Amino acid sequence: MMELLSLPHHGHATKTIRRLKSRSQQPYQYVSQRGDWVCLYGSDCEGVARSEWWLDVLTARGLLHEQEAGEQSVTIIENIGDLWHATLIDAGVVRQIWTDTHYHLCAANAGASHIFLVESLQAESVSENHERIVPPSDQELSLLELYRLTPPAQPLNNRRVIIGVSVLLAAVIALTLYVQRSDSNEPATSQVSHESVSPELKALPPWGMYRLVLHETVSAQTVMEGALLSTTHLALLPPSWKTKGLTQQGAELTATIEREPNGLIGVWQQWLRQHDSFSLFLSNDGDQHTLRLPLASGLPYWQSHVMPMQPTDQRLQDALVTMGFIAQQSSDKSSSTWQSKTWEVTHQGVSASELNTLAALFAVMPVSMKALTLKPVSPHRWSLSFSITLYGGL
Repeated sequence: MMELLSLPHHGHATKTIRRLKSRSQQPYQYVSQRGDWVCLYGSDCEGVARSEWWLDVLTARGLLHEQEAGEQSVTIIENIGDLWHATLIDAGVVRQIWTDTHYHLCAANAGASHIFLVESLQAESVSENHERIVPPSDQELSLLELYRLTPPAQPLNNRRVIIGVSVLLAAVIALTLYVQRSDSNEPATSQVSHESVSPELKALPPWGMYRLVLHETVSAQTVMEGALLSTTHLALLPPSWKTKGLTQQGAELTATIEREPNGLIGVWQQWLRQHDSFSLFLSNDGDQHTLRLPLASGLPYWQSHVMPMQPTDQRLQDALVTMGFIAQQSSDKSSSTWQSKTWEVTHQGVSASELNTLAALFAVMPVSMKALTLKPVSPHRWSLSFSITLYGGL
């Protein structure tokens, strides 16, 4: 069975790929990087990442571009063998993959997304009124090989590893002896007592404090992408399994999923299998499950770049108001060289598309976020509140 693990890379794609590979126990893997997201497909046997292939096929046909202009995501369903295979695509990235023996159950998990049904003999018996598309052509099928999962790398020859480690160890020892010899040749007057250093000299310069603050905060873009990932899955919870909301606690998003009296364990377990990449972040406590989605800290790009506060602050507030958010400025702090402004933002009902728009807005600005709260008000809308801080030069 194919599994899909995905995370936003926040400018550290290689690190994120290593992180995903460490979580997957499958020997055959395929990695896809699209925009700010990294997807890892894993399987216990040879295969192809057909979902990524379909993403490119739909894009080449012009179908995906048309749907991205609207608020709905896209789900493509095709029959292979005895199973219906589904792929959920949102904002140009594969978000979920799942299979089912029954078409209506497979389609039900697509939620409110627009469904493309690939024409086939099995599809002729489908009564649902979903948009049908022609099956892949021979030319399109010929590209499948490009998406093949690769086996794990062969281990290095033991002798070669030992030699390599020995050479490295010898180099380290030689470097250590050289440094010690150099230190012994220096005059005694070059040694300085750390206790004699004035406290004033240890104070961070203004821009040093700017970098430190941005290193310790959580990017608003990161939080929004995590919220988008979480709400996309939580909106598809099975019947009688509910969540009261999603909250940010520092560099982590948390949510509690509760079982109602009529909730079926078998249905829940099937949902977990269909959302296996998401279930990695769920812990089980009887009839209650807790989501803990870690978020990367810091704004790496903006630690070495500065955006002027004006007119960025006005553009940010105007964009929020235009989208229907209530944004009230709560603080304005400044030093000799840089400034920060904080807003409290609320909305009575946002969709996944609007969360994605927020993430895109925050991606081009040095903005941090805290105290995010999302509560479901309808199957696909959430009330929202958060605090954001914009950083910029005077």
